[in-house]
Amino acid sequence: MVLRFFLRFAAGDGIQQLWGFREYLTLLYALMLAAGLLLQTPLLLLFSFVLGITTPKKVARFRPHIIFLIFLAAAICTPPDIISQVALGVPLYLLFELTLFIGGFLSRKDGNATL
Repeated sequence: MVLRFFLRFAAGDGIQQLWGFREYLTLLYALMLAAGLLLQTPLLLLFSFVLGITTPKKVARFRPHIIFLIFLAAAICTPPDIISQVALGVPLYLLFELTLFIGGFLSRKDGNATL
């Protein structure tokens, strides 16, 4: 999709494309790096539960704000098309909910607060 976007970007204005395969690979690498880093955040959250820094119940109170931040980060780290943004934002949100569920399970096991 990114390649198609760039090929059609200024086609009607008579502007010559100044990028090539190397630039496309650089963009692709940057997108993969950003997505990879964002997909590590649920692990950081889970470690904060395990270490007792926070609890799933406390984090769940900020769910609307976290959902907003997830989709904002997805919008910043992807090309300007909605499909790419949703393709990164939805898995991040599902991982967030899965992390809360696992954190709640770990908290119940330890006798701490639950969701």
